[in-house]
Parts: sequence; C-alpha cells; structure tokens
Amino acid sequence: MQFTFVFESKEGQNLSYLLCFIPCPVWKKGNKEIINLHPEFPHFKVGDIKSLLEKENVSDIKNAVLIIHKCGHATKDDLFNINMEFEQLKLSFTSIYL
Repeated sequence: MQFTFVFESKEGQNLSYLLCFIPCPVWKKGNKEIINLHPEFPHFKVGDIKSLLEKENVSDIKNAVLIIHKCGHATKDDLFNINMEFEQLKLSFTSIYL
C-alpha cells in the first residue's frame, strides 16, 4: 500500500501529500520529496503526520481524506498507526480505497 493524504485547506493552498515507502516512509508533494522520515525503519510511526504538518507550517486542520492505494510497500500495521495518529490529532477523516 501507499497513501495519499488530502488535508482541509484554505483557498490557494494545496495540501495533498503522498506517503510512499521506498522502502522507508517518505512524504512527497508532487514529485518533490519533502521528508525522508526515518531511513533506518521501514514503517510509519505515530508522529509522522505531525512531522509533515510542522515541516509544511500547516495548522488548524480539522478534516482530511486518506486515499489508500493497493500498490506499494506499506502494511496493515502502517495503516493502523496512521488511523491512531489521526485520532490523536483529533482529525476527522474519511478513508477511500483505490
């Protein structure tokens, strides 16, 4: 699996990010790599969404869409941790499977 996150945005913002595992988790915006989260560990850790939002100076997010792609190296445990972090951040989200 790999994931696309689309965060609620204000006019003129593009808050759509890809979380791909190559083989470790990397946040990308378009073709640009934003954060190579932890090259020594190939899984999503709770706190990785917060790292992205801080790096991108994004705040006051309340809603998001998580698109779950079948292709990629992420696991069900990664998805579980993503869901946990959404709950910790008090983000309302909808998951879509493609």
